[in-house]
Amino acid sequence: MVEFSRHVVNNCGLIHSSCSELLHPWTNNCVDAFLSMAQNCTIGSLKFYAPIYLLQILMRGKKLGKKEMMEQFKLYLKSGIFGLTVGSSFVTLNCIFRALFFNQFSYYTTVLLPCTVSGLAVYFEPPHRRVMVVNLFVNLVFEYWLRTLEMKGWLRRTAGKETLIFMLSSAVLFYLMRLERENNKRTPLFWFFTPPRVSQEQGEPVKGIMGRSPACPHKGPCINYVLKGTAQLFGVGCAMTMLRTIIPKILTPAKAFKSLRLSHLKLGVFFGGYIGIYRVSFFTI
Repeated sequence: MVEFSRHVVNNCGLIHSSCSELLHPWTNNCVDAFLSMAQNCTIGSLKFYAPIYLLQILMRGKKLGKKEMMEQFKLYLKSGIFGLTVGSSFVTLNCIFRALFFNQFSYYTTVLLPCTVSGLAVYFEPPHRRVMVVNLFVNLVFEYWLRTLEMKGWLRRTAGKETLIFMLSSAVLFYLMRLERENNKRTPLFWFFTPPRVSQEQGEPVKGIMGRSPACPHKGPCINYVLKGTAQLFGVGCAMTMLRTIIPKILTPAKAFKSLRLSHLKLGVFFGGYIGIYRVSFFTI
């Protein structure tokens, strides 16, 4: 999306420009622009949410009945409506606000008001999925400010610094999540792994990870628990990458599968390694 500055809006004659010149150059009619945007946003949002819901179903590890499938389909449609509303309302609201404010564009009514009002579409999402949407936008804002500071030369990003920040943030997040496991009310968070509850049992230390202590939060040997979590999250990461690669080319299956590369395993390696290292260090320390 192009960024509007006050100088561009106020001093370059954009105030008196028409909607078709700035927002929908493919048509002069605002209604036609809305219909075309709605069509494209509907297709785009349904494609975007399809792999997300498929992965959620796969991660459950059990076959869904007819009732559960219908419930998932309804949630999928609600998410699609959310994507449709957010995507198409930007152009439409800009046209409406321009008509309300004397057929003129301004710095605030061109971006601030339309984006603020379109944010109400989050209520189309189910309550438990709003957390994911809010986290997504908060992360985008955080990344935007990081990139802005980097562009201005106030911040220098390196792989080492980013790794260290991720390690510290992950440690604090897991610690807080484990503390909240003891409370009835928990902070709603969207994260692909929840650390186990702190065990109240006491047992003798186990040498290595082949055995199991009474204090362990799982059944069976520790090695099985580690390998199961690593394999499961590795599969989820690979499935996410493959679906993201294959679905846009689903009409040409041969080209879709030929586009798969070993680099598409990186997300799976990250997910699996993240959980595997955590569980190994948890049981050995």
